[in-house]
Amino acid sequence: MPAKTDYKTRPNKTAALALLARTYLVMKDYDKALMYAEAALNLHSTLIDFNSLNTSLSKPISGSNEEIIFYSSVMSYLHASRALISNTDYESYHNNDLRKAAFFLKKPNGEINFKGTYTGNLMLFGGLATDELYLIKAECAARKGNTTTALTALNTLLEKRWKKGTFVPFTA
Repeated sequence: MPAKTDYKTRPNKTAALALLARTYLVMKDYDKALMYAEAALNLHSTLIDFNSLNTSLSKPISGSNEEIIFYSSVMSYLHASRALISNTDYESYHNNDLRKAAFFLKKPNGEINFKGTYTGNLMLFGGLATDELYLIKAECAARKGNTTTALTALNTLLEKRWKKGTFVPFTA
């Protein structure tokens, strides 16, 4: 398989490695999940800087963004825009965490809807992206007791998600 393809809907080596990382994580084989996450990140590690997004848009994240390794959308009768988010979950995001504005819409009536799908439309994203690989790497390293690797992976992701100049790296 090629490392990358011209079309994100076609299989490639990076996507296969990312899918193996996800699969082994679900199987609780943290050694293999970490190995495959790192292998996929070695081929594609791009993260979106959420400071570059226009979070006032109804869909601030495009379906052609650079984090996507393999594009797939999920058919569902429950569109993302109809999913209600609890106020507790919404408020768990720090005000400087740009995911709060990129992923959620707080309506005047107080309801909170999800809007952050990577498809750029109402369909839910079911593909593979680098943000998930950083989280898999962080979780597997933490479960193996490698705090430094876990925090480095987590902080690499979160630095791109917070308002510039406000992110303080997590420590343990």
